[in-house]
Amino acid sequence: MYELSLKMHALGLGKMEWNESEITVTQEDLDCDWLGIFKENIPKIRNQYAHGSGELSHTVLHSFELVSEIINQLYPKAE
Repeated sequence: MYELSLKMHALGLGKMEWNESEITVTQEDLDCDWLGIFKENIPKIRNQYAHGSGELSHTVLHSFELVSEIINQLYPKAE
């Protein structure tokens, strides 16, 4: 998905559709320390936005989806 967002940006497209069944998870994806990366970068990202930023991201929707997924996994709904 990230690679597709880079392609979309490189082509100057405002939107792009993809078929999720065509996306293959690699061993590199599985071996990545995603939690460590989040743990290291979340405070920096929080500070950037809390103290103001002129940066606009073309992947903001994806960022919201990731944050939502992280929060939902850290704090699952009580049954």
